[in-house]
Amino acid sequence: MKPFVGAPHDLGDTAGCAYSAHIDQPTCGQPVTVHIIGRTEGWGWVALSSCGLHAPIAEAGCAEIADIHPAAGCSGEHYAPS
Repeated sequence: MKPFVGAPHDLGDTAGCAYSAHIDQPTCGQPVTVHIIGRTEGWGWVALSSCGLHAPIAEAGCAEIADIHPAAGCSGEHYAPS
């Protein structure tokens, strides 16, 4: 089984979009519409929950993208690519 990946915080979709302009600022909080599975410098493989507005920023923050899929209907379980 491939290793499970998650965001640097584990809030899930109920918390809303995880984007924040600064790490010590509140998150966006808009409804999550997309999950982005990507490799980031310092965190490794992460699953980013994003609203449509902030999805391009989340993508740009990844050195490599493994998957982008709609949040609707997703189980929330994401795994690092092999």
